[in-house]
Amino acid sequence: MFHGSTDTNGVAIGRLSAAGYDIYISWKDVIVYENYDYALVNESSESLVAECRVYYLTFALRDAHDISVANAILTVKLSLTGRILDSGITDADGICTLRLPATDMDFTAAWKTVVVNETEDYEITSTATLDVSCSIYYLHIKAVDSLALRPLPYASFSVYLVDGDLIATGNGNITGECIIRLPAESYLIYVSWQNTLVLEAHPYALIGDDDLTLKCRVYYLTLELVDLKDESVPLAMVWIKDPRTGQIMENIATDDTGKVEFRLPVGIYDIYASWYGHMVYTYINYNLTGNITEHIVCDIYYLHINAVDSREVPLAEAMISIKSTVTGNTIGVGHSDNNGTAVFRLPRGGYSITIIWRDSIVYSVEEYILEGTNADVIETFRCWVYYIATMVEDDKGIGVEESTIIVYVMPQAMLFDTYTMDRNGTVTMHLPQGEYNFKVVWRNMVINTTEYIV
Repeated sequence: MFHGSTDTNGVAIGRLSAAGYDIYISWKDVIVYENYDYALVNESSESLVAECRVYYLTFALRDAHDISVANAILTVKLSLTGRILDSGITDADGICTLRLPATDMDFTAAWKTVVVNETEDYEITSTATLDVSCSIYYLHIKAVDSLALRPLPYASFSVYLVDGDLIATGNGNITGECIIRLPAESYLIYVSWQNTLVLEAHPYALIGDDDLTLKCRVYYLTLELVDLKDESVPLAMVWIKDPRTGQIMENIATDDTGKVEFRLPVGIYDIYASWYGHMVYTYINYNLTGNITEHIVCDIYYLHINAVDSREVPLAEAMISIKSTVTGNTIGVGHSDNNGTAVFRLPRGGYSITIIWRDSIVYSVEEYILEGTNADVIETFRCWVYYIATMVEDDKGIGVEESTIIVYVMPQAMLFDTYTMDRNGTVTMHLPQGEYNFKVVWRNMVINTTEYIV
């Protein structure tokens, strides 16, 4: 009797007496050669080349679209005992060739840790190629928002097995769509958009090619901007910032009705609004959890400017100019009415104010701060406009009645006004601060010229 194992060259040497023998060769628990009544006659040495029933089986793995399946793990077991005969990994063409004994085998193909083919009791009888169809399908997936069902451009998809292992990822195109190749299995799907998780652990079972539309937590935030009198604020700039990253999500101007709409993923945001370059609204850590319209009251006031002279008499037709000290831009120009009043709608902030009356600057302030809780802010500015009482006398101190004073603004020598004396030779002139030249005319003759500073 002889019982031995072959070496790495497949050779086994036995010391036997000349006689007849039954020879059996077993490989991987399978008898692959039998030779009955083999006669050993040469007592010195003899060689036997045994051609065993060991074959090369090529597995060609294909998915549901007949596309090769690379990096799949093949495991072949003996049907009778379950012993693993061999295993291997498919190449880029979905091919794996294994050396196996002639027997009945069971084999499994696993891709991305999921079994995609199970075959039992396959009989190996020769070297052959075996086409293996795998339960691998194509999921056409699309991400949309929660209200209008508009696509989410360039959304990111992550597919997990129920036990928590990540199995596949995909990036959507401009229409929020992508195709992910997956084995048949139950999954949890996650969707991210604009760096935010907008769908979490959506359960899904894939049993074949499918189209899947996922409604995500992407909402519409509509803002209605009004001033302190509840009047709409058109052309205000509104921007939304992600406080986690500092990223500006969107920056949009309000329409003619003061409305603006943002489409945003669920989350915490900072909201800012500016009008004419001035910040008029701030909301830190706004929690967006659904589609909503918010009524936003901005710090926008109605500034009533009353222009009066030194005796607090209203100055009509005064031109009032408002310039922002934030932007340097003029954002308001108006003229006072008969009551000396002009009204300006202005955002909170700092301004320089200039009042011009009859071509002369009669008031200016470099830094006026507009703020408060009341919509109407009333300011009275006493302008540099004065009353100059004037008398024209002759050399005996007697008033020269009905004489005329012609007033010129200096140094331009620009005619400002003409005043006529009363019967006592007196008149009161209403003049802005400045330099003047007075010419006194009586009976068509200039009887006096005087330089005067008001």
